[in-house]
Order: sequence, then structure tokens, then C-alpha cells
Amino acid sequence: MTTFYSPTYFCNFCEREFEAGDNCYSQEAALNKAKELMYHKAVHICDNGHIGVGIFTGFERVDIGD
Repeated sequence: MTTFYSPTYFCNFCEREFEAGDNCYSQEAALNKAKELMYHKAVHICDNGHIGVGIFTGFERVDIGD
């Protein structure tokens, strides 16, 4: 089984979660990257075409395989 951690953001405009950025392939890498992403904002294209700004909320753990 492969596990990775996907950076997740919350759009302040449409109030939806979205994923953006590179995945981390270990929990340690995600913890180190979280310190940097806490101050990072991501742009989000909302379903209705508006452009929102998202704030980092954490990493979603994703398990793939067996």
C-alpha cells in the first residue's frame, strides 16, 4: 500500500475544501512542509467561476493500493 499526504486548503469565497500543491510521501516530510504552508495561500477557481483565495488547513492522508 502506498500512502501520501495531500495539502488541503479552504476557499474563503465558496467555502469549499480543495487540494493544491505537491504531495508528500512521508509523514515526516508533511510535518516539515506544514510549517512553510501555514503562511501560504492558494488561488482557487470556484464552481461558479469566481476566484477565491484558500488558506492551508492541513494534509489529507491518502492510501492507495493493496
